Amino acid sequence: MLFLSFSLSLFLSFPLISQSTGMGEFMGTNFLRDDPVHCLDAVGFAREYHTWRVVELCSPQSEGINGLDCQEGARDFATGQNKYYFNPSSGNATSIPSFDAFYAQVGASGTAHYPAAEGIILDVGYSSCPNQDDGVPIYPKDTADPNSPESYAWHADFCTQYVNKYGNGGGVAALPENLKIGEPGANEPVGLGFVQYFENYNEHNKYWECPQEYPGYPDGTQFLPSVYAAMSSADYDGHEGAVTALNASGDSYPVGIKNSDPDIQMVMSGMTDYKDANIDYILEVKSWLEANRGDNKFVFDVINLHHYSFSEYPIGSRRIHGISPEEDNMYADMKHARERIHAEIGSDKELWLTEFGYDSHPFSDISALPDLTVELDGTPVALRDASSTITFTVNGIQYTDNILTFKKWWGADGAGTTGERQLIHDIVNETQADWVARGYLIAAAAGWDKAFQFFLSDRAADFGPYPGDSNLDPGCYRFEYSGLTLDDLQANAKKTSYFYTRTLNQRLANHEVDYNTAAEGIEIQNPATGLYEPYLFTNFEDAVNGTSCETGQVALLNFDNKFSPNNDTEDIMVVWSPTNCRVEDFPVKIKVPV
Repeated sequence: MLFLSFSLSLFLSFPLISQSTGMGEFMGTNFLRDDPVHCLDAVGFAREYHTWRVVELCSPQSEGINGLDCQEGARDFATGQNKYYFNPSSGNATSIPSFDAFYAQVGASGTAHYPAAEGIILDVGYSSCPNQDDGVPIYPKDTADPNSPESYAWHADFCTQYVNKYGNGGGVAALPENLKIGEPGANEPVGLGFVQYFENYNEHNKYWECPQEYPGYPDGTQFLPSVYAAMSSADYDGHEGAVTALNASGDSYPVGIKNSDPDIQMVMSGMTDYKDANIDYILEVKSWLEANRGDNKFVFDVINLHHYSFSEYPIGSRRIHGISPEEDNMYADMKHARERIHAEIGSDKELWLTEFGYDSHPFSDISALPDLTVELDGTPVALRDASSTITFTVNGIQYTDNILTFKKWWGADGAGTTGERQLIHDIVNETQADWVARGYLIAAAAGWDKAFQFFLSDRAADFGPYPGDSNLDPGCYRFEYSGLTLDDLQANAKKTSYFYTRTLNQRLANHEVDYNTAAEGIEIQNPATGLYEPYLFTNFEDAVNGTSCETGQVALLNFDNKFSPNNDTEDIMVVWSPTNCRVEDFPVKIKVPV
């Protein structure tokens, strides 16, 4: 990828696609409380998965579930009282004893962050999942109406008290006497100003988990639109004040994050894709809110979607490996989603892509190994399904061998030569870096307001096998090697994707996509004819949609300096070849008028 800096005074009449901030804050990542905070300098914004139970673990009635110890007296259903453990945190957050100190550390890194609330707590929330991590947070969990905002009083109070602590304060529930906390008690600080956004769940439409039916909606982790709308109305402002909780004096107050901090921005729970079906879902949420709230308010300030790019079996039922954002038509799909959301919901909402990315492990089904093709008896298969002699291609070279031999190429105990193993390591790490960088650029070009790569660090030490393990289950690899750094057992060493992301973020920090300038007069040499041909930025869409392995196809994207504190006028043109597979380097010659 090449950056060209220049100043131009040429303007064309293409429609401007504008971001709300420069690329410095546009580019984000996802992280957890035990991730390497010092590596957040690769991005300008970070999304923290914040599990409810780490601040309110469980009630005394459920001691011993999942081997966790309950905080004694954490919740008293009879009086409506419950305690939240932020500083110190609950017994389930031993890796981070104080969220006050942790958030101060994150702030000192120079990266803004916000929480994505996750999960349910024991005794609150229906779930058909054995591990009870996800579900609809209703109380009483067996009899409450999931379509009623009043059923979410406990969840709304958790959201309220979190924003009490870490928002800017100023609301009725932000008064210190209303903060229901554990030790150290009366000295607990509130209104610390660490967060300006709050996301009230994550992937509430995860349809693939726990496929047991529950009356009124498909299962405990897939919220119907009416269910998510009812919960969100309670989380936002207590459904216009109708949902309340009790303070330590026995007085009621309205729950809802807007009652803690009137300026906090409500982020929709990240949905699992940006395709039309999920936009239809959002429209149903909007309809419920308009029909059931007196103010007819669509309570979200940010619309939030996810997307991962991967190939599928011919029948389209299973993933095989990751594919480039260009092959996935990421630009066209994101542009379509933005246009539809602006037309049918409104252009006053920010639009975020809070999860996208790739694994740097060849056995993951979202692996960034572009030209790995595996066949079993002439039929394309995923590596995990290749059980005997297979034909596979790496870096343009075809091999016929046993799957376990190939697997050992990846592992430290591999049967392949050092060069063969290093080849695969290098390809998959560099391709992850390339595709993540291009994903950010395409999301910006499509006019979205933020994009968050998944994840800051690898999670293999927590969830699955290391390279060389004999387990080929994709669940043991997917998302475990998606980090910008290695996992903590490998000292969070920085991967190629960290350096690519950090360079892109810092170089474009004060710039935004601009289609109005720097187009006329640019010429690119045609490698077939040697002639220079005019290039207009309208060709960007042609260059990044459905590209193949052809060389010589170039995408140009201009960034205008809109947010520089020094009012600089520098434009930056980003040049890349949007190929789907690994090709030899080739020269690109561009004439840029001065």
